[in-house]
Amino acid sequence: MLQEEFAAFYAGVRRGFRLYLLQLCGNESLADELFQESFCRFLQRVPNRLNEAQRRAYLYRIGSRLEIDRRRRLRLEKDLLLSEREAPTVSASDRLGLDMAKVFQRLKPRERSLLWLAHVEGFSHVEIAAVLGVGERSVRVLLDRARKKLAGLMERRGYAKSG
Repeated sequence: MLQEEFAAFYAGVRRGFRLYLLQLCGNESLADELFQESFCRFLQRVPNRLNEAQRRAYLYRIGSRLEIDRRRRLRLEKDLLLSEREAPTVSASDRLGLDMAKVFQRLKPRERSLLWLAHVEGFSHVEIAAVLGVGERSVRVLLDRARKKLAGLMERRGYAKSG
């Protein structure tokens, strides 16, 4: 990828991609780390034959996979610590307020990704499938389930169902 091509690509995706990562991990410094690592890996591996939309999906997939890997590592570390101490944990869901960001965080990472990519980034089902590594036909079903789950969480938190 030529420097001018990358500069144009970066300018077009940087803001939305960082917001996506922030929603995915819920922490600004982690989002910044994921952002930087995603672009480093993107530049190392991006195939030249991809068009703009495919490059964007490829970048989002890298970021999604990095966050999934990070969560797996944390879960393994947490399990190791708990098995050593056998200490009870306080559930994050017990501390949630009515804030929509907190409600959104109660969704699984893949559900958050689906909703964010579809409704914030405006990705098509084909692009979402490429980012998340699922079948194109599965996206419609998974997205519908994620929407229903979010609606249920919102209703339980006192947000009225509109319409």
